Amino acid sequence: MKGKEVQVGECAGKLTKEAADRLGLKEGTAVAASLIDAHVAVPSVGIDGPDKALLILGTSCCMLLCSEKLSYIQGISGCVKDAVLPGLYAYEAGQSAVGDLFDWFVKNCVPGSYEKEAADSGISIHTLLSEKGERLQPGESGLIALDWWNGNRSCLADVNLSGLILGLTLRTKPEEIYRALLEAAAFGMRAIFEEFEKGGIVAQTLYACGGIVGKNPFMMQIYADVLGKTIYTSGADQGSAFGASVYASVAAGVDAGGYASIFEAARAMGNAGGKKYEPIQRNVEAYHRLYREYKTLHDYFGMGGNEVMHRMKS
Repeated sequence: MKGKEVQVGECAGKLTKEAADRLGLKEGTAVAASLIDAHVAVPSVGIDGPDKALLILGTSCCMLLCSEKLSYIQGISGCVKDAVLPGLYAYEAGQSAVGDLFDWFVKNCVPGSYEKEAADSGISIHTLLSEKGERLQPGESGLIALDWWNGNRSCLADVNLSGLILGLTLRTKPEEIYRALLEAAAFGMRAIFEEFEKGGIVAQTLYACGGIVGKNPFMMQIYADVLGKTIYTSGADQGSAFGASVYASVAAGVDAGGYASIFEAARAMGNAGGKKYEPIQRNVEAYHRLYREYKTLHDYFGMGGNEVMHRMKS
């Protein structure tokens, strides 16, 4: 039996009595067309048009950007028209280790004295390292890192790349390494945006949702400083679940109290009511210099200057 093709936000059918009884819902409830978990989060923050990017920051990072333009961006395999917002090309990029990278560090590289200090203070080890790292200035530790602990998803698209920390000394402290890893993740996202800009696609406004957004304001400030742009964060704890309700309101339709289009629903329901992070100018300038060093390492190890990471993997 051939299935019917439906658009995002379109009603794919209605719940039968049997399904409604099992789910505890009403018979005849509209069922929206299914979407990918990351894609469905886009209207949850109120994105209702092109050139607005959403960062979904959790164990990994997914970046969604809708545009009126079709452009071929290096290392980007996901670009589909109408996949997120009707009439627009949806681009997907991201990093394969973000929260997982920080989690690896705290589980494997933090001394017991730090664990005890965090426990005595009633805070998580991530919070302790963030508080200590926040007292440092950008570049103060002399460390810089590449964020490829799980390969590079975008825009090098190379799973055989690996992590690197440069500048370690006998005086290096855990919070300095932790901060360098946070900065590396932000530098990696900046490299992605720069690749898009080469293709003529510029993110004019940045939004963020995901677990890290509410848990680590220090990291969010680093992202704003490295990217040099204001970041509006979601007021919803579960961006994808909330985004699904936005699409569902369109599937339900106006007569059922919903909306006529996903654009209208995003404007009415979208919740970017979380904290807003403004870039701090002195940090922006410092990170601009540090990013040049990151990009030198990025290109050298990731674009053929030295294949040592590939050789060591084998």
